[in-house]
Amino acid sequence: MKKQTLLSLLLVLVSMMQASNVIASVMINGVYYTKTGYITGEGITGSVHYDAENKVLTLDNAHITRVYTVLINDDDGLKCVVKGDCSLTSKATGSPAVNSNVPMTITGGGTLTIESQQAAINLSTNKPMTITIDGCTVVAHGGNYGFVGRAESTLVIRNATVKAQGTHFGSIYQWQDIKLEGCKIEQPADATIGYDPSGKCVTKDGKVVKSEVVIVPDATGIAHTTTDASTPKDGVYTLDGVYLGTHVENLPRGVYIVGGKKIVKN
Repeated sequence: MKKQTLLSLLLVLVSMMQASNVIASVMINGVYYTKTGYITGEGITGSVHYDAENKVLTLDNAHITRVYTVLINDDDGLKCVVKGDCSLTSKATGSPAVNSNVPMTITGGGTLTIESQQAAINLSTNKPMTITIDGCTVVAHGGNYGFVGRAESTLVIRNATVKAQGTHFGSIYQWQDIKLEGCKIEQPADATIGYDPSGKCVTKDGKVVKSEVVIVPDATGIAHTTTDASTPKDGVYTLDGVYLGTHVENLPRGVYIVGGKKIVKN
């Protein structure tokens, strides 16, 4: 009986230790936070608040500067809410400003400037995950990369303004998928979502764009997803932005985008 009791106690302890290893957290300026509260310290101005229960990091006119990585996200599904004018700046040559190990969303309506000599936003896992920019402005400038993904990662830019530049390797580079929802590439002219051996990137004339890429909300509401330089700009699209050709007559019943307008085919 005593052996069974001891075994049960050991199992409980092991379970508690395993749970402690998966506590959701964010790192701000080298300090990991796992509890709700305001975050202050050297290199931080403005208001920074972490809501651990609801997975929300709120930056309110906040500016954070550090030699190494400013934000490391280990909180799966974190929502970073940006209010006003905010910035995250890393000064090290080999450190990204933002490093995420799990999915996260940047939203809130404000402007977030992310700068690093290495990468503005970097992923450090090959597991399937999504980074979403939704309804805000993000300026991501890096010496090597602006937004750099991994083999199984997806970048979603939804109704947002994004300015990304990675002067050495690529401005938006190395993603399994890049989805523009309610957005379009404004700069460089005629740039599109294409491929190189690393994965999906923003390309122009078959080459990865290393100058500033500017993505803006698109009044037509078409979600421009996978295309290449040879895809016509005019024609018939699904509601998800998939190009179907130039004629709607031979398509099945449904709702399509033709000339930037929704058309119902009965």
